[in-house]
Amino acid sequence: MYNKSAPTLFIIHTTISYYHLQNQNVEFHTSPSISPLISHAHTKQHHTHQTSSRLSSHSHSTAKHKLSLTHTKHFSSTTPYLLILSPTIIYTLTRNPMNLNYLNQLMHELIDGNNDTKLSMLWEPRMLHLIDILQDLERNETPGDIIETGCWRGGTCIFIRAILDELNNKQRTIYAADSFDGVPKPDLTNYPIDSYSTHYLSPWLKAPLEQVISNFKKYNYLDNRTIILPGWFKHTLPNLKPTSNSWSLLRLDGDIYESTIQALNSLYNDLSPKGYTIIDDFGSDIGAAHATRDFLHKINKIHPPPHTTGPLCGCNTPGCFIGSPFHPQNLESIGALKRLCLSAYWQK
Repeated sequence: MYNKSAPTLFIIHTTISYYHLQNQNVEFHTSPSISPLISHAHTKQHHTHQTSSRLSSHSHSTAKHKLSLTHTKHFSSTTPYLLILSPTIIYTLTRNPMNLNYLNQLMHELIDGNNDTKLSMLWEPRMLHLIDILQDLERNETPGDIIETGCWRGGTCIFIRAILDELNNKQRTIYAADSFDGVPKPDLTNYPIDSYSTHYLSPWLKAPLEQVISNFKKYNYLDNRTIILPGWFKHTLPNLKPTSNSWSLLRLDGDIYESTIQALNSLYNDLSPKGYTIIDDFGSDIGAAHATRDFLHKINKIHPPPHTTGPLCGCNTPGCFIGSPFHPQNLESIGALKRLCLSAYWQK
């Protein structure tokens, strides 16, 4: 078993697109990862004015940053890595050093295995993305609790609690909401777009409440900072108020239109400025994708085009056609949200 308290030296590996910097704002792409290594950090200068390094197998997704270096002509072989890190990573190293060895081990305990044994359905990039988001919330001092709607066996909430521990945050409460009886049968009267869904027939989407409670207890997170909400979202979410009076992160994993729109309508008003919303199934379920689109329209974040110039989408919504900026698959291109694997997210 890994010793969580053991001291670890973290070395940063980064791939740089632009190397020669002189009295200018430089835009570059990085793929940063943090590896626990006992080593000496250095860079190599190439004739192409680029540096590269081997990335660990658990690298973060590519991100774009802007950096101003007014007194640096170029990187030398002794250039500190902190000059080329994102604000999130700098924050991690300077204010809240995290034991990423422990988090990496815990992550694999939660996501590895088969459908009968794993505690979270998330892939590794999406779990790592939670680290980035929670660091950003801490750096911005964004207030509020955290909720996952569709927590299944509780693994993702357990991982969030562990990240908060590493950030030394003892204030945020985690809400784990689920029917614990699978996905609801489509309500075709109110949500006809969910006619595609057969999720309700899947027995492995059902996570018995007793098992979920046991999972939280196993990791010592069954306490007053974990609130488990059993029941259908239409019953549990509309009148829900977080203990802190605000949310900092909404992680919505409801699969279908009904569950997604009910969560957004019920929770978003209490999301703090600079808080995050994650739609887990945006890229895999048309119901979740269209619920997201309709909600973004409701809050005036997007608008349909005045004229339809192509065949309507199956949702039969005016302005939603292939190639339209109002179609879910084009929401990233117009800046309404960002994509990571099959999920989508945006910051309020």
